[in-house]
Amino acid sequence: MQTKQEQRTMASTRWDTNNSDAQREDDEDIILAHSYRLSLSKPRQSSFRVVAVIFYELHSASTSTSTAEHHQQHERNNEQPTTRKRLHVVGSNDEPCYIGGSICAERAALVQLRFIPNLKRITKIVISTDATLPLHPGMLCREFLSSHTAIDPQTLQILMVGSICNSCLLDITSTQSHEKKEHNESSYCCSKQETHQWDIVRNRLCDIYPHPSIYNRITAAEASKLGKQYKKQDFQKKTTTSTRTILLSNSDNGIVKRSLSDQELELVQLATNEAIENNNRDTLHPIQYAAAILFQDGTTYKACQRKALEYGCSLDAVTQLGAYIEQKRKDNVNPAILVQADQFGVLHPPFATARAYLSEYGFGDCKVLIMVQQAFVQSNSESELEIVETTIKELSPNVPDMGALYN
Repeated sequence: MQTKQEQRTMASTRWDTNNSDAQREDDEDIILAHSYRLSLSKPRQSSFRVVAVIFYELHSASTSTSTAEHHQQHERNNEQPTTRKRLHVVGSNDEPCYIGGSICAERAALVQLRFIPNLKRITKIVISTDATLPLHPGMLCREFLSSHTAIDPQTLQILMVGSICNSCLLDITSTQSHEKKEHNESSYCCSKQETHQWDIVRNRLCDIYPHPSIYNRITAAEASKLGKQYKKQDFQKKTTTSTRTILLSNSDNGIVKRSLSDQELELVQLATNEAIENNNRDTLHPIQYAAAILFQDGTTYKACQRKALEYGCSLDAVTQLGAYIEQKRKDNVNPAILVQADQFGVLHPPFATARAYLSEYGFGDCKVLIMVQQAFVQSNSESELEIVETTIKELSPNVPDMGALYN
């Protein structure tokens, strides 16, 4: 795992003809993100501002008149530096009295793209926060980003920036735009005629949100069709989970295989049966998830997703196991293996809320059984699904540093 110093790079380039376009572009984008953040009041619950600037390209060479005028007027009104005609949207976090209903900056920005015609691809995301050091997006943000069809998780650059200059020590963690400062976020650093040296972390989406569900980026109808197809293939080949093997990542021997244990098989069947028995709201959504967990003392528990008419109010299957997890923790008994399945027997990794809960509360070592597919789900390939053993820690890398937030 990289150290903080290894992950960090400095935006300390000079604005002259010797700079590469990419370096100057990063400097401009950082200024833009900081400027947006400093123009905002703080949200009422966390008092912590987050801004995400999402840059994108269109299919056509020219922008529609209304879109172009909107961005030009936006730049004039906010006196932001020109980003060489690159198009962008910006989002900020906001929070109601119940923090579970909050929206993150990345999602607030992404939903605006639904109104952009001819969207081709998202090219870059820059995130500015009130924290001293750069912070990675939260799990809900990562999950939402991973589901967007205009994003290539393998290549999308996510740039996260801190709010203290390492050269002149300018601190804009809590500054607001109306406050008068000797320097501001868009000025040269002291008298050196170079940009401020903010801490920067870069990462790809695939590295911070590995193994999304195999239903990612497809419609509800397509997900149901894929699940039925898997169930049919499994029946025709008489390849039940009891005869399946698990792929394990081994640093010494590469990928190795082993058979499902009796406990693991029981857990898979427990979750699948729970999903089948509680699939009573398929008019809301055709996929029903359920989860089963095995503890170190050999006990097992199960829970199923509870769908709500407003999707965001649905109860996640894995997080409903939290009451059992917390009770067992009092007895110093930790979860050993977690499985989430749908009514077709397809195994899914925990979704964002469950990944956040389990990783932030110290259950990173819990093993998780998931299914992966070599071919893209959108293709016509009927390649078999493989069971993979992973851990919560591996599914939730770079969890936001609580110390950076509150210390």
